Amino acid sequence: MSAQVIVDPGRATQRPYGVAIYNSNLISTLSDIAPQDIELRQLSLADPGEVLPGWHVPSGALPKLRIPMFRSLVLAVAATLRPAADLLLLRRSDSYYHALVPEEGLPVDPERRIVSVHGLESLSCSGSTMSKANLAIRSDSARRSGAGIRGASDRIFEYVAASRAIVTTSSYLAEHLTREVGIDPAKISVIPGGVDHTRFFPREESEVEEIVSRYSLRRPYAVSVADSGASARLVDVEAVADRVWRKERVEVVIVGTSRGRRPGTRRLGYVPREHLPALYSGAVAFLTLSKFHGFPLSVLESLACGTPVVAVRSEGMIEAVGDHAFLVEEGDVDRATDGVLKFLEKRFRKKASLEGIEHARKFSWYKTALATLDLYRRIVSGGAAADMQSDQRERAIPSPQELE
Repeated sequence: MSAQVIVDPGRATQRPYGVAIYNSNLISTLSDIAPQDIELRQLSLADPGEVLPGWHVPSGALPKLRIPMFRSLVLAVAATLRPAADLLLLRRSDSYYHALVPEEGLPVDPERRIVSVHGLESLSCSGSTMSKANLAIRSDSARRSGAGIRGASDRIFEYVAASRAIVTTSSYLAEHLTREVGIDPAKISVIPGGVDHTRFFPREESEVEEIVSRYSLRRPYAVSVADSGASARLVDVEAVADRVWRKERVEVVIVGTSRGRRPGTRRLGYVPREHLPALYSGAVAFLTLSKFHGFPLSVLESLACGTPVVAVRSEGMIEAVGDHAFLVEEGDVDRATDGVLKFLEKRFRKKASLEGIEHARKFSWYKTALATLDLYRRIVSGGAAADMQSDQRERAIPSPQELE
């Protein structure tokens, strides 16, 4: 009988664009692969259509376990007796549980639990990283209790640290968990996200014009995705928008929020996901001034559409795009403005476009799903989560000095 992995994408609640799409595409691709040696089951479908109108994950072979109120039932019973969660969920001795969103993970046996970590935000305690000594104490408590019910940050720390395996989307995140938090590197597997190349590719001018007309946009324009509130650094994006508007009458179109209005910016709110490729393709540049420590999904999608990128220099960004972006220091609005204006010149934009498309082809959700299945097989066979033979684990992480 094949081993069982129960995949839990959490509730269908609003979360950053990259996390929602990573989880949705992973589930969809795993369902399409349908491996014979691993039985995949799903608690619920966190349909990002509730978060991103117009985008729905196609139904596949991945069966659903959860009935309405299932999560509430597990949490209520587990609050009194943690093993009750195993009885309700991990009925078989060869069952494992993968929490794609640690903040919403269920309190099952830590030795049979896999957790995905997409960023550092949830792994903070009172605004700072928990010390190794403090984490060791809390991790020991988490192993005994399986849940560690304290403050929200404490609980998430315990939940992640005590789990059998941890999935991160970048080597920087893995190194941070190892060096700063003290988690055993053998527990950590690096699995970047992918790009849906059937959806994200350079669109014909007629399609671009149709979308530009639909939203009453004025060309040329740059585009930005406000995917995670304050961390999206919208103040800096608006400052760049103000400068490029005054210099060249280039508007910055912000997707993902409709709040606020400043000269040089157009806020479209949440647009149907099928409109994004044409919005990307019609832009002279994609602008993001957030620091990415995980996988910059929207950046790779824009590269796949042939749109040059202006982004903040950060470990996660360099790891994902290398030199296929115009990188600036955090807060350097003038340099970011120069980057957007540079791509107004066709010769620079064409060169960056061709190189970006080629680079984006290295990423696919099929590769992401295969790497996830490899992790499941290692866990089921009793091995370590980390694949020490993987090129991802052997890649050198640039030091802060090297990044400068």
